Amino acid sequence: FTKRLSVIVGAHDYGTIHTEAQLPYGNLTIDEEQCTLCLSCAEACSQRALSVHPEDNSLRFTPSACTVCGYCEVTCPEKNCLQVTGGLLMMYPEFFERRVVARDTLFRCIECGTPFAPAKAVKKIAAVMKPLFENNPSKTRALYCCPDCKAKVMLESLQAEEGILR
Repeated sequence: FTKRLSVIVGAHDYGTIHTEAQLPYGNLTIDEEQCTLCLSCAEACSQRALSVHPEDNSLRFTPSACTVCGYCEVTCPEKNCLQVTGGLLMMYPEFFERRVVARDTLFRCIECGTPFAPAKAVKKIAAVMKPLFENNPSKTRALYCCPDCKAKVMLESLQAEEGILR
């Protein structure tokens, strides 16, 4: 249906049809500031309306592929970050195009410089964990490390503690 509709719409803008009946089409909005690119929404999307693009560290959405099932909204761990609106049939070219809905830079490990996770995710985890680790500088430092360096920092910390305890 959407392929046929895209041919009919072409480059024209016929607006949006709002219906009271539940159409299996709609739209999705993401608060990019709150999105940590955990990608749980994309993993939950069986229609691949949400897709991950590692080449530019983005999450993209194709409205015409969305069946407004709501799985993405339910699985999103960030409060009020992602919202699905059903009963919309958008009659303009962008409805059929994949668009960027969230993007972030990659955080670089403070030990080796390797990019390893979205910067917002690292900062959010660090904000939650820092108060718990305030008496342990090694654990605090490890929050900003890639998995390989995290293990190295923690092992060095344990070896130093063992040396002190002897």
